[in-house]
Amino acid sequence: KREPGIRAIHSAASKIKVLVVPTNEELSITMQSVHVAQIKPKELDAAAAGVEVVRKASASQHISGEDTFAQLTRKTSLIATKGNMLATRTRRASAVVTAAQKSVYLMSLSGRGTALVELGLYGRFFRLNPNKVGFFRPVGNRPNGADTHVHLIHSVFKLTSKTEDMVGVDYPEALHLMSTGKQDQLVDKIIAAYEKYRVGKALVLISGMSFPVQSLDTNFTLAEILRAPVMFTMKFDTSAERAIQNILLHKQSLDQTPTKIKLAGVIVNRVPIDMHPQVSQTLKSAMAAANIKLAGVLPQDECLNSFRVNELHQNLSSTVLYGADSLDRFETARFVTASGSVEQILKECRSSLSPPVVLVDACRGEVILALLFSVQSTSISLAGIVLTGATKLAPMVSSVLKSASLVSIPVLMVSESMEKVISQLSHMSPSVLPSSTRKIEFVEGLFDNHMQEEWFGSIMKQEMNVTMTPKLFQYQIFTKARSSLRHIVLPEGNDKRVVAAAAELVSRGLCRVSLMGVVEEVQQLA
Repeated sequence: KREPGIRAIHSAASKIKVLVVPTNEELSITMQSVHVAQIKPKELDAAAAGVEVVRKASASQHISGEDTFAQLTRKTSLIATKGNMLATRTRRASAVVTAAQKSVYLMSLSGRGTALVELGLYGRFFRLNPNKVGFFRPVGNRPNGADTHVHLIHSVFKLTSKTEDMVGVDYPEALHLMSTGKQDQLVDKIIAAYEKYRVGKALVLISGMSFPVQSLDTNFTLAEILRAPVMFTMKFDTSAERAIQNILLHKQSLDQTPTKIKLAGVIVNRVPIDMHPQVSQTLKSAMAAANIKLAGVLPQDECLNSFRVNELHQNLSSTVLYGADSLDRFETARFVTASGSVEQILKECRSSLSPPVVLVDACRGEVILALLFSVQSTSISLAGIVLTGATKLAPMVSSVLKSASLVSIPVLMVSESMEKVISQLSHMSPSVLPSSTRKIEFVEGLFDNHMQEEWFGSIMKQEMNVTMTPKLFQYQIFTKARSSLRHIVLPEGNDKRVVAAAAELVSRGLCRVSLMGVVEEVQQLA
């Protein structure tokens, strides 16, 4: 039975708003929900005290259904004032969650190519708070063990966390869940892994999805659920104006999310060196006008465009004929196609600013021998040779190489044609491996010289009082339910809605369920 209190008598045009005083039962349920959401005790006490103030105020005014509007206006003036205090306290209580760790959700607007940015960002955060910074991939791809992004960060910074704990869901499983309409199950798995991993971390850098087509919307959803401000990173493309348009378009999409996810900043990567000063100034002015933090504009460099021969070997699925122990030592930023005469090919190799990898048709024995003799005599410098269109060398060429001990560089062989190999190489993106010492050191210097120092400080110092999202609230309730498994008996087992609810509870492992009803009827619905 509801306690005597205020009726909901106001209309849309009313200047006076009247609060409905909850019953003790309603208040008790609210307190339980707030407890599950981990709202701060002080705010909880304030909200409870505010409710009691309104209850006492309404009782002291003796409001009844027979009061005239004028009498109600006088009697509710005190209650309205105290009710505003209560509303403020209650809003604060529902919005403030127990000090969550800080986080940044890194999202690529170019689809791929975030490894170097991840490395640079994590390195700077790691310096500010060693051993308390985490790295997490909601969806990871680990064909040979650990996800490549996770493996890089874990190896370079010698992290003690298990690599499997740094990934929410494997890519094949995520793709299966999304294609079968089980997005909720995918999100639940990611939340569970993230909540477990973030314990004890001062900050977690979250590396967003770069696949599949729907990854942009999925990234927005995950950032919102994980309560993480988003960091845009993008590869520079032709002009500053195009970059600005891309950033503003995605910022608009971000603002349209239900909780209006915060944009922590923007990094524009791989700007041509000759365009860097002008592009930096244009972006700085445009971002300031749009009230967006420009964290950094990173210039392009040949060091970051280089491929190690080991990467070529993996991407081409080649056979290593010579130099298997030196694949990690040789790298190149240029490829030469051996399609002309021997003299033309050697001339093109000499004109290269950095040692190239030469693509040679395996049947051209004279070119292969000329290249290797030239490397031996130091007249040219090569990073490697890729032989195309065969599975083994011609016997004469093979015997000459073995007897002369000419091979001092990696030599790879693929069965595909020259055209197909060129197509494969054109779709490759330079990567960085834990053993890529030169690239790792270069990235560190790049972030020291071109990132805004105050941006890192603002991230570490920002207040992370954020709204409890429905998904996280649900996750915490489910976790408590699973930790104390109860037995629930549901009547009306002949109702298909009850049966469906029971199946959902059991499939999620939230409780044990018994249905009451005629066995045959229940089984038919099940």
